[in-house]
Amino acid sequence: SPEGPWRQRIAFQRFFMGQSHILTVRSDGTGIQRVSHATGRSESPEFSPDGKSITYERSFDIYVASSDGSDRRLLVRNGYEPRWSPDGSRLLFTRYRVDSDVAIFSVNLDGTKARELTNGEINYSPVWSPNGSRIAFVRDRNLPKIWIMNRDGSAETRLTRAPGKEDYGPEWSPDDRKVLFTRYKSYGRRCLRSDIFVIKTDGSRAKNLTATCRRREWGGRWSPDGSKIAFTRATDDGAQIFVMNANGTGFKRLTRGPGRNDLPDWSPDGSRIAFISKRD
Repeated sequence: SPEGPWRQRIAFQRFFMGQSHILTVRSDGTGIQRVSHATGRSESPEFSPDGKSITYERSFDIYVASSDGSDRRLLVRNGYEPRWSPDGSRLLFTRYRVDSDVAIFSVNLDGTKARELTNGEINYSPVWSPNGSRIAFVRDRNLPKIWIMNRDGSAETRLTRAPGKEDYGPEWSPDDRKVLFTRYKSYGRRCLRSDIFVIKTDGSRAKNLTATCRRREWGGRWSPDGSKIAFTRATDDGAQIFVMNANGTGFKRLTRGPGRNDLPDWSPDGSRIAFISKRD
């Protein structure tokens, strides 16, 4: 949560007896608060830019609630992947239309003026640029690639073009100039890997930041100042959290020991990293 009395709280999903709930907790581990419904399966929480509200998915519907769990209401039916605009005025979401068509929409916070931004094909993983003027997303024609468009759906531009490779998880740099993503590709029998790439928003200068044969890296996240990237690497003892400089130098391992550590996320001031760990 970025601002207000809920600053330095973490929203997360908890599974229990076939159900899942959205909760928040202070960064010292105290004050757990349930936000979502008491029953059913809720997932994908995201704080609003001012920290006062949270969106989440429940059975392919999107709800919005106050950060303390009050004032809970249905916002969108048949939608998932809710993403707040930087100014908090609109949400992006993804919707299945037909078996071969997945579209990206935007909508006001009162549920009005829902607008389809993509036209045909399979589109998902929308992400606002920091200034709110553009949207990065994945389009899957034959293989998934990274695209960008204006916030109104105009000026669609394909960023990644490498044949035979699958690109996922776009993440804007804080200065709006680059997009981080994960690329999956098999390089012969001995080298099956995923790497973290960065590309300029004009589609030029795609750079492999990790480039490790027989290792897999994924889930890159920019630090708030854009100087570092946190990511996950598969290791001999499971999966571990690493950090590197934005140019791909200075690799540093942050977690150790057996088990799986994944999904790193920076605190708003960039001083700490939260992550999920499976240790038992």
